[in-house]
Amino acid sequence: MDITGYSPERMKPILNKGIEGRANPKGISYLYLSTDINTSLAELRPNREQYLSSAQFKVRRDLKIVNCYSVPRHYDYFECLFNEPKSQDEIINAVWSMINNAFTKAVTNHDSATDYIPTQFLAEFFRAENFDGLYFKSGVGSGFNVVLFKLEDASLVNCTVMKAKSITYEFEECANRYFIKSDI
Repeated sequence: MDITGYSPERMKPILNKGIEGRANPKGISYLYLSTDINTSLAELRPNREQYLSSAQFKVRRDLKIVNCYSVPRHYDYFECLFNEPKSQDEIINAVWSMINNAFTKAVTNHDSATDYIPTQFLAEFFRAENFDGLYFKSGVGSGFNVVLFKLEDASLVNCTVMKAKSITYEFEECANRYFIKSDI
């Protein structure tokens, strides 16, 4: 069996034909990258034994990137709801944590395109302020994701085919367990 990856032209989205994503509305193409190969592949949500084309890119110029992740302390929505930040620094950290969490939220096939509107709005605001992209924690991998607003800001270095060998999930109980009273 001869296995080959996608052609170089297919390793980037087609200009002005992008499907909606966390950062881009439909019809606008952004380049989604990750800081490591495992995160990049996990972001595709493959099935076991699925073949995936994977590429390495090189940034072509110095970029001005919005870092949504690097705050001294990370907050989540419920923590802020019940233990609201007090100082100006805590409020800023909480806001950036929630922005990062919004971009990090794993996207599923059941999501509606309207679920992307808040993060698309933020991305468009950053782009309008002359940023070249954004950086946030992956929700499915151990690395980080980078979104570049201009496809030409990165060039393809190499491409390969990878096969998903295994998929691992970890779970924790997050709600009170209930019990059914037995009639016995």
